Amino acid sequence: SGHTAAAFAVVFALWFSGSPLWRPALALAAVTAFSRLYLYVHWPTDVLGGVLLGAAVGWAGAKLTKALLKKPKEP
Repeated sequence: SGHTAAAFAVVFALWFSGSPLWRPALALAAVTAFSRLYLYVHWPTDVLGGVLLGAAVGWAGAKLTKALLKKPKEP
């Protein structure tokens, strides 16, 4: 599920970056995932795949952001 993947990417990016906003984002992501199942628009495996893909993308995004914002050492 693309909606679930996007929601969980935000959650994991916030979590890995150390932001306290990951908790409310997790609540919204869980509701998003549940709604995909409740409305019968996705299978549970689709939603689980979205969670896993979102986790990977969120982790990668947080790592990339930290690397790009890292200040170079002065000689």
